[in-house]
Amino acid sequence: MRRPAVAYGVVALAAWALLQVLWSGTAGVAAFDPDDYMRLVQVGDLMDGAGWYDLHQHRLDPPTGVPMHWTRLPDLPIALVAGLLEGGHGRTDALLAAARVVPAGLLLVFLLAMGWAAAPVLPGLSRLVLLAVLCVAGPVLMAFLPGRVDHHGYHLIATAVLTGALLRIAGGGEARHMGLLAGLAGAVGLWVSHELAPWLVVFSGALAMDWVVSGGRLRQPLVFAGTLLAAVLAIMPVAHPPADWTAAACDGFSAATVGLAAMIAVFWALLAALGRPRLACGPVRRLGAAGLAGGAAAAGFALLLPDCLASPYGVLDPAVGVVWLDFVKEARPLASLPAGEAETLLRFLIVPALGLAFAAGAAARGQGHRRRQWLALALVATAGLLAPFYQVRLVSDAALFAAIPAAAACVATWRWAGRLRHAAPRALLKAAPALGMAAILTLGTGTAGHGDAAAPAAAGPPCDTARAAPALAQLPATAGPLLIAAPIDRGPELLVRTPHAVVAAPYHRGPDGLLAVDALFRATDMDAARAIVDGRGIDIVLVCRAGPDRERYRGAGAPSLVDRLAAGTPPPWLRPLSLPDGAGMLAFRTTGP
Repeated sequence: MRRPAVAYGVVALAAWALLQVLWSGTAGVAAFDPDDYMRLVQVGDLMDGAGWYDLHQHRLDPPTGVPMHWTRLPDLPIALVAGLLEGGHGRTDALLAAARVVPAGLLLVFLLAMGWAAAPVLPGLSRLVLLAVLCVAGPVLMAFLPGRVDHHGYHLIATAVLTGALLRIAGGGEARHMGLLAGLAGAVGLWVSHELAPWLVVFSGALAMDWVVSGGRLRQPLVFAGTLLAAVLAIMPVAHPPADWTAAACDGFSAATVGLAAMIAVFWALLAALGRPRLACGPVRRLGAAGLAGGAAAAGFALLLPDCLASPYGVLDPAVGVVWLDFVKEARPLASLPAGEAETLLRFLIVPALGLAFAAGAAARGQGHRRRQWLALALVATAGLLAPFYQVRLVSDAALFAAIPAAAACVATWRWAGRLRHAAPRALLKAAPALGMAAILTLGTGTAGHGDAAAPAAAGPPCDTARAAPALAQLPATAGPLLIAAPIDRGPELLVRTPHAVVAAPYHRGPDGLLAVDALFRATDMDAARAIVDGRGIDIVLVCRAGPDRERYRGAGAPSLVDRLAAGTPPPWLRPLSLPDGAGMLAFRTTGP
């Protein structure tokens, strides 16, 4: 058992090193997205002395600022690395460098966690195939690109641990301490991101179905549920001050998280009571008991937290959806994406579909604990494959759940090929997995911007905030930071690269700023635009010459403010500023009345 584990670790380390070399030459700053930059802003505030509980972004939509729904845990490794580098590089460069180092460490942890998770069904050296499958399951590894310092890497690690615990509990023999491990992983994952919540429900459902099939003991699921609730309660005073313990926010770690953990605990307690041998002595009765317990727990959650069932954002102003959330591709259903991205969708769904098909077949053919393990994997893989039809961002989870059975399918294909008598079909079948993975890698990735970018309004270089930032950072400010109105996705990077403030960034807890920027940039009445500028105290108006951030603010029937700025005809109360060539941006300083 030790040799295969060591071999997997060595090959995983080699694969990790190769990925770092490849990514270092191709990713760079392009790997950052607004969430990554905002994470660096939060870390910078912490290094500047912000309180542990202070997650308020004061330079976002001042003077009130925006309370973020994130947590401190992902900040710590970034702050540690940045603190070590700051002396020789300066704060901004140290944060940007740390954002390249931390994802590399998380990727190595993830690869090792996946190898551990797969061990019950991929014994020996067959586990090595999993590394190849993960490399073609693109959405998974993209969460660990240089610059990806938001919560997704931690989420995937916690999900991998839950998957490994599920296989061991379903296997019976290796279940010792797995309930405890799963509960701790679930609690930490919920602290990092509420996105783990539905997978904890799926995890519980898979364990319940394993019990329905086997009629075994419920000790480990009960340990899982109890540990999850206890750990969530223990994290609460670390995550929030006492005054906020009863606040139920659906978008982050809060009393709503405690409610979820409590409902999972209620489910397992009811199932233990209803599932006593005298009451549930057969699969049909056990299924009925599971249905009753699940229905009661779901009803309790719906009664206590009805807003959280509709959306993780709770009650979101529909206007915010129109001006921002509807443009966020990863938050949309898979079927709503442009038809031109069909190749990308196919690539992202191949591994989940293959994994589900093999897991279902193995469950149907298997016996004893092997059947139960494959059934558990088939259930979570089914949920994973369906999840992107709710939100595209869940393709990563779908690929993770299916990677283990997909690797097992490759191993089984190789073994089946060895039984063939004739050399030609044997060689072709053995090569099929490698050829299939190569084919997946050759499929186009496809792109799609926000809105209709088919006809750019102006030719020119792409909008490059990094090139524009030094000139903006040097602008003098007399009474506090200057306030910049910029396309919302540019806001977080401006906060990292300049000392100024921004009106808006892509976060639902700052709806006023989101609506203000949209109204300003779309305004066809220049008096109305000026009123927004004066009312907000905006000092700088920053727009893109071309691309999605230009197209989304095109006027309908009359030129918008952005149309006028891009055409070189700004209103008299905006004075052009000089930006470097290649920035692809236009900056204007507001003037007096």
